[in-house]
Amino acid sequence: MTVFNQQNQTVTGNQFNKGSFSETKAPQAGPPEATILSFLEGALARLGTAKPNDRSSVDRHFAVAINDLEHLIAYFKTYIYNKE
Repeated sequence: MTVFNQQNQTVTGNQFNKGSFSETKAPQAGPPEATILSFLEGALARLGTAKPNDRSSVDRHFAVAINDLEHLIAYFKTYIYNKE
């Protein structure tokens, strides 16, 4: 996943994890559904990297949020993105 800061510069993993920029992606060409899917998948990737993996309650909350976002992406792909 490529992430850009507000000045449209590529941001490294350390800057990404510190949240030192606005988490936006570069504009994409194509249908708006593809852009939305890209943002959803980017959010899923960000949640995965931010999850603490320490079996704490916060870790569990992240797991639930990740699962819910996976369901949202599956719903979006099934009923909106792949619609003819």
